[in-house]
Amino acid sequence: MKSSSFSILFIMKYIFILAVFIATPLFMTAQVGVGTTSPDPSAALHLETSTTVNQGLLIPRMTTSNRNTNILSPSVGILIFNTTDSEFQVSTANSGWVSLGTYATAATSTGTTTSTGKIGIGTSSPDPNSILDVSSTTKGVLFPHLGSNPANEAGMIYYNSTVNRVRGYNGTTWVNLN
Repeated sequence: MKSSSFSILFIMKYIFILAVFIATPLFMTAQVGVGTTSPDPSAALHLETSTTVNQGLLIPRMTTSNRNTNILSPSVGILIFNTTDSEFQVSTANSGWVSLGTYATAATSTGTTTSTGKIGIGTSSPDPNSILDVSSTTKGVLFPHLGSNPANEAGMIYYNSTVNRVRGYNGTTWVNLN
């Protein structure tokens, strides 16, 4: 009996230590690099791809109805790809949702919502309206740098180093976002 309780205690300690090591990176405020071991110091999130594999960042995709129903009281800066309008949209302080291609505005819904699987970088309490919340007052997000367009996937976004533009795929064509 003594050996059995020792084994259970040992397993519980092992699980606790493993959980701490897994959870700790989610609450760190240092730079996060994906595809790089040395993230740019000015970026909270730095995404990098190899020169032989063109990959971009896939932005959350949803319809206008999904956006208005599920993203209630959006935080300023939330970025989505609206599949109804085939455009990238960002939540702003004064104009609600703004199209990054045409700068047209749409009203925001209000209320609260819940989300599962939230990841916070630079925050221990990710915004409930996002699946990825990158928070910083001193750093930005560094998109993958590519010389040409990656695979055509609606909502994909990257920085084209050949034309020096942030580009996004709207489901039909690649468009310059800046």
